[in-house]
Amino acid sequence: MAFRIQIRRDTSVNWSVNNPVLLSAELGYETDTTLLKIGDGSTLWNDLGYWNGNLAIEVNGTQVVQGAGTLNFTGGVSASATGGSVTLDFSGVGGITGPTGPSTSIGVFDATTFVAGATGIQFSGGGVSVASSGSVAVVSISALQNSLYNETVRYLIDNTTAQYSGSPTIGTNDKITICSSGNIYANRSWTRSGTTLTINSTAHGLLAGDGVVIRNGASTDSYDFYIVQTASANSFTVTVANSGGASGSGLTYIPSFSVTSWTSGTSMTLSSPTVGNAQLLSVTACTVMAGSVFYVTIDGAGISNGAGVNGSVRTMNPPIVSAQTTSNGNDLGVSCSLDINSPYQTFGVQSLTASVENLVKMIF
Repeated sequence: MAFRIQIRRDTSVNWSVNNPVLLSAELGYETDTTLLKIGDGSTLWNDLGYWNGNLAIEVNGTQVVQGAGTLNFTGGVSASATGGSVTLDFSGVGGITGPTGPSTSIGVFDATTFVAGATGIQFSGGGVSVASSGSVAVVSISALQNSLYNETVRYLIDNTTAQYSGSPTIGTNDKITICSSGNIYANRSWTRSGTTLTINSTAHGLLAGDGVVIRNGASTDSYDFYIVQTASANSFTVTVANSGGASGSGLTYIPSFSVTSWTSGTSMTLSSPTVGNAQLLSVTACTVMAGSVFYVTIDGAGISNGAGVNGSVRTMNPPIVSAQTTSNGNDLGVSCSLDINSPYQTFGVQSLTASVENLVKMIF
């Protein structure tokens, strides 16, 4: 004859509410948690421990204790039970910390130089302050220059401008006024020897013949235009007045346009700087006209450095033009013509008055 045995069973809630005393070796099964208790004939249900099934303990996949009755944690570990689950809290165990970052050395890169194994980072320059907030160092950089400068500059080029070797000669009474914008390069150091001002600027990218407008240099703090005379990888020179300090910091410059060809009363060529995202906004030329047309050529690098794309007839950027005679200020009612031949960079101001001084303006 076959026998089937069913042990005593109920839900965990009912067991807890009724809280019976199991007979010695009597089994009590929780149907909702699948946990089991074994009676001893005297202990109430709520005080009995669950049967552990002869716990086996493994470390890194290797069994180190077989048939353990109890798994004991010491040294700052706390435990709490929820139903059939036990939660262990190791927050009180000393020596366990989260990641704290490098403890001995770090690598520092500033886009030009890599320093391996540095033991710290030093911040310098005006406007830098450091404060602590708990275990965190807070670095505040409010400004690295004493003044904020306008990226749009207006500058005069005439026969007093220190031109680059081979640059055109501007007539005694000829005046060229340019308005342009470009990137601002601030907080540069400089030295002056006689009329040569050397500006230190890492990987500046300028070439001899490029134009720059300088602020806070050796002998001036106004928007003054200069032509780069010599250029190396990390510095360039311009010609200045033989006055002022011998060295300093805080110099700011903006790459600007230069006049690379000039024929009084006939034509001129403006060239954008090699770098700096310079944009030509307007140019005004004052000269005695040789005829009724004055031609302006924009030698630029297209839309990023120049006065427009100007790569084909369809992408030319014709300027708005106006002209007056300086003798009486009369408007001449001029118009703009396009040179539709490659390289599509020349514009003509038509209907000027020959043999008298005209003031011609082009707005791009």
